[in-house]
Amino acid sequence: MKAQLLQHLQYNLWANTSTIAFCKSLPAGKLQETCIGSFPSIEKTWLHIWDAQAIWLDRLNQQPILSWPSANFEGGDLAIFDGILQSSNDLIIKIQSLEKDLSNATISYKNMTGMEYKSSVADIIFHVVNHSTFHRGQIINMLQGLGVENIESTDMITFSRL
Repeated sequence: MKAQLLQHLQYNLWANTSTIAFCKSLPAGKLQETCIGSFPSIEKTWLHIWDAQAIWLDRLNQQPILSWPSANFEGGDLAIFDGILQSSNDLIIKIQSLEKDLSNATISYKNMTGMEYKSSVADIIFHVVNHSTFHRGQIINMLQGLGVENIESTDMITFSRL
């Protein structure tokens, strides 16, 4: 199971890297333009992905969630992209660092309203990757709405063929 989790996290990093490359090609200010989606802009959607990855990494590390990246963010697009890619890589490092396959081990954590839950490491990792995939799909739609063409596939099967 550990190998499967690592494959999904490596896919997540690859897909984030690929989608970010398209975002970097946009003219200045495009990421802040209002778009239809769960969040009002591509920038806000990326911040949400970064927040979720950072929060779940803190939970996996059994650390209290004192803040998240977007809480006081004042950087630009490159800082967002660097943060997302760093948190994507940190999740890989976390799973690689497990001495044995603890993917079915459960951890306790509190959600943002203080309710306590228990989840397996595997469920958390699959959730994080699925969550990012969902919102990356929204970003792809937003990019297409802004006129970006020839966006390469970020499907898991495409990654598995590499």
